[in-house]
This record gives sequence, structure tokens and C-alpha cells, in this order.
Amino acid sequence: MTTAALVCPLLLSFVLALSGVSKLRAPGSSAAFDALDVPRLFSTSLVRRGHPWLEVVLAVALLMLPGPWQLAAAVAVLVLLVVYLWLIVRALASTEPVDCACFGAIGSDRVTRWTVLRNSWLVLLAMIGVRVAMSEASVLARLVELGSEAWWLAAVAAGVVTIALVMARPGQSEHPNDDITPAASEGQDEYLRRPTPHVPVSLADGTTVSVRALAEHRPQLLVHVSELCGSCSATVAAVPAWRAALPEVDVRLLLRSGVDSSPWASVNEPQTVHDVAGYAAVTMEMPRTPSAVLLGVDGLLAGGPVTGPDAIQAFVEDITHELEAARQSAATDATEERQHV
Repeated sequence: MTTAALVCPLLLSFVLALSGVSKLRAPGSSAAFDALDVPRLFSTSLVRRGHPWLEVVLAVALLMLPGPWQLAAAVAVLVLLVVYLWLIVRALASTEPVDCACFGAIGSDRVTRWTVLRNSWLVLLAMIGVRVAMSEASVLARLVELGSEAWWLAAVAAGVVTIALVMARPGQSEHPNDDITPAASEGQDEYLRRPTPHVPVSLADGTTVSVRALAEHRPQLLVHVSELCGSCSATVAAVPAWRAALPEVDVRLLLRSGVDSSPWASVNEPQTVHDVAGYAAVTMEMPRTPSAVLLGVDGLLAGGPVTGPDAIQAFVEDITHELEAARQSAATDATEERQHV
């Protein structure tokens, strides 16, 4: 049994190396710190940059270090995986869908019960790994001495289970709204404008209005955020700058919570929009947070929806450039008209 248990640190080393390298190849995965609402003390820029390297170092340490150093590495891996499991369980309890980017650009991003099962399995492997680490020889040295033994059948079986749990993409999401995809498909050259939905929402002052009526006189940029979404705080903090850059557009927060239960609710114009029933977000195909959509004054969607902090920032920059070009064109037309006069 001791021989078979060697497969646990071997598999953990593989998983940690895979995770670390995948994160290094997909730097944007550090946004998972926000999505999982990692405590600020452990979410500094230094930790975010060093986190993938820590996983790679621990992967090597599990195999190469002998004696007490091996035990220290095994305990560190166990603590790290327990923390991962705690973050995943807490995220699953949220009413909002959360992407963990646990393995960078590979594997399943969405936090589901499957993710909890996967991480629980890894914690179990780490617990056995701690027991295996109570040896003078390194794991690699002990593996070299094994030769071909029947216990490798158990190793293969455990390896299959681990890889299946890590790489699988379950077809059924835990959140019913997750199957909704943006109207504009990949590769579509021309944005297909759709009618702005005529569904009721409430303003912070208690007024009930339809989404379409919001944009009767001015374009509206609705930014869908949630207090339970870790990455939404930075998006909300950027709203004042977006309002300054887009004077022709009302930039409003779209909230699923009521006025009394949201710290972001505001009666100052442009007021926050409260979609407690969720009809507006679902109809405009933006159930995930943060996301954004631009409503035109002609009763049609003028852009979006887009999802994610980076995508929203790029969306705002595109709108800013379009408005700047429109201002310059208007100024040029006015100058030419004066010259003709």
C-alpha cells in the first residue's frame, strides 16, 4: 500500500505543474482572484504574479525534496488545496455564476458542484501525500526503485480519475442562465441590432419604467453588476471616469438587488436601475456579471452585450472613440457651413 500511495504526490505534482504553466500562458486568469473574492491580504499584485510560480515550485518540490523538506512541501500543498476548496465552496454558494480559471485556459472555468468534487479529490490526494512524505528518500528516488509492480494498476486508475476531474467540461451548468450567449456570433462582421426589450425595471427613487423608455432621449450604457461578484467592485469604481468620458451617454448600474439592500443604489442622476426579477438582464442576454450593453435612442441595442471587466473597458473605449469621431465630423461640417455662408 505504501508503494501505491506514491502515486498521490506524483499526480499532485502533475496537476500543480499543469495548473501553474497554464496560468502563466494565460495571464488574464489572475482575474479569478476578483471573481472568487480572495481576501485582500492574499490578493496583492505580488501574490497574483507569483501564484503560478508557487504552484510550479511546489510541483517540483513534491518530487525532488527528501526528508523534512519533502514533508514541508506536502503540507504546503495540502494547505493550498484546502484553501482552494474553501474558495470554491464559498463561490458555489453565491447566487451569481463564478469563473475560477483554476487551470488557466484549459479545463472547466465555471464553478459548479463538479468543481467541488474535483477539488475535494485533490485534497484527499494531498492528505495521502503528507503521509507519503514522512520518509527520508524523495518521491523520485523511491519511484526509481519500484520497477514494475502490480500497484501501478492502482496508479493508472487514480490517474484516470484525477485527469477526468480536472479536464472535464460538464454539459449541464449549475446556473440556468449560463446557456444564454450573445446575439453576435464569432466571426460575424456586422453587428446585428435588436430591439431594446420593453420590460419593466425600477429606478432608485421608486419609479417604474421600461428599459426601452430609459433610452427615449439619451443613449444608455447599462452596466450589470452584483454585490456578490468579486470582479464587479473595480467595474463600479470605473463608472465615474466613464461618465466623464461619455457626456452624451447615461452610464447606469443595473442591479438585481433592491434599493434598500444594495450599497451601490443611488438616486443621483443617472440613477441606478433595479432589475429584481431579472427580466431585463435575461432578455438582453447578459445574466453574468459584470456585463454591459448600450441602448440606442432609436429603440434598438447599439452595442453589446459584453462580459468581463476587460471587455467592458474595451467596449467603453470603443464608444468613446466613436463619439469623438462624431464630434470631429460635426465640427468639420459646421466649419464648412460657415465658410459657405
